[in-house]
Amino acid sequence: KKRYSELKEFQIIINSEVKKILQNEEGIEITYASTKNGKEKTITGDYCISTIPLPILSKTENNIES
Repeated sequence: KKRYSELKEFQIIINSEVKKILQNEEGIEITYASTKNGKEKTITGDYCISTIPLPILSKTENNIES
């Protein structure tokens, strides 16, 4: 596990609504839409740190196992 100071790259995305969270052997894929213009984007990474409350996360398309 890496420490924050050892991260090579990270993104903080604001003003967006998460549409989908998919996890696989290679990492994670997040699809989100801008709350300003509705445009959707998909990003990938090794992991995701999320602050989505569990009641909202449970209504978001995902394949996260409990």
